Amino acid sequence: MIEAKPERKKPVPWQEVITSIQENALIALGRHMYLTLSQLLDLNVGTTQYTYLWKQMASLRDRRIPLVNCTTFSIPEPKKGRVESLYSLSHHGKKILISDFGVKEEELKAPVGGFVAYKDYHHRKSTIDFQISLEKWCAQSNVPLFNFETYFDKTGNNRTDKNLRARTRVDLGQDFIVPDAVFKLLGKKEVELFLFEMHNGKDSKRMLRQLHNHAAAMVSRAVHKKYGYDLDKSYRILCLFEFSSTLKCVIERAREEKSLSRIEKFFLLKSLEGQQGSNFWEEWRTLYGNPFDDFDLIF
Repeated sequence: MIEAKPERKKPVPWQEVITSIQENALIALGRHMYLTLSQLLDLNVGTTQYTYLWKQMASLRDRRIPLVNCTTFSIPEPKKGRVESLYSLSHHGKKILISDFGVKEEELKAPVGGFVAYKDYHHRKSTIDFQISLEKWCAQSNVPLFNFETYFDKTGNNRTDKNLRARTRVDLGQDFIVPDAVFKLLGKKEVELFLFEMHNGKDSKRMLRQLHNHAAAMVSRAVHKKYGYDLDKSYRILCLFEFSSTLKCVIERAREEKSLSRIEKFFLLKSLEGQQGSNFWEEWRTLYGNPFDDFDLIF
């Protein structure tokens, strides 16, 4: 009689370790959706070494089941060389943060609808840079930040309902606006609502069209209704410009339109040059170029 051999068990797959730096990076990706290595270093994920962080992220990217996705851009930039890759959570990375690290699903952001197109790279990166700067100021000033949404946060789906759209989209009858970001801050007395627009490039006419669309939204109270904001209060729109020359041009053109005088102080403008190395709320100017220094009354 031949004895039956016991069934051989399949080897258990090796469980790859997640280091503290990788954990911090995954959580940061879940908060911002997309990040470059430089942005991860700026967020203090646990190392100041670019090459070492790259190795940590490569480990997350190259696993049997990747925890992060990496979008690279092969288009060289004049004088600057190639741009940095963008990292984001994979579906499995999101599951790991929920199951192994106790992060709530509603607190995590992961891309919906494919990878980032190169033409949107700088705009998206600048928007995230703004978010990081704002978060740092909030942490230093002990000011709570609520519900930071961006134009690349999506709602709906394209597979079945064909209704994928930006979370920040605000309908205006036959038209709509899509602010680059919307967020709320707790001021000294009450919650303050802010919209954010990042203007890359030198097309001042395009920015003026956006400003007029925002003015229409103010009049119709469409933003107030979408975000449950007091109809008797006014929110502010922060406009950050890549080039100071474009900022100056927009101010000059706005001054020629007297109809904008009533809402001048609700649009606050600044260039990236002014954003660097200064207090977050310094150097903002109104739509007509007048200094705005009332933030001390708000926060």
